[in-house]
Amino acid sequence: MQLQFLHPKEPGKMNFKKQFTQKENCTDMKIVNALAGGFAGAIALNLLHETVRRFDPKAPRIDLLGEEALNRTLTNFNAQI
Repeated sequence: MQLQFLHPKEPGKMNFKKQFTQKENCTDMKIVNALAGGFAGAIALNLLHETVRRFDPKAPRIDLLGEEALNRTLTNFNAQI
């Protein structure tokens, strides 16, 4: 992040507006894009699952599958909740 102290149009005035470098903007946008993509994927998966579950009563419960996956992961790392 860089601070720009001089007003671009009037050299005598001070301007303390933050100017982000292109690298910082790129990193911030990557994080935002990753979070947005994950959120959109989770919504799509849940919509698909709910649609299938309404037509197939034997469809697996996603909440139980997620809990089982989390427990297996924690067990592999010898971690406890």
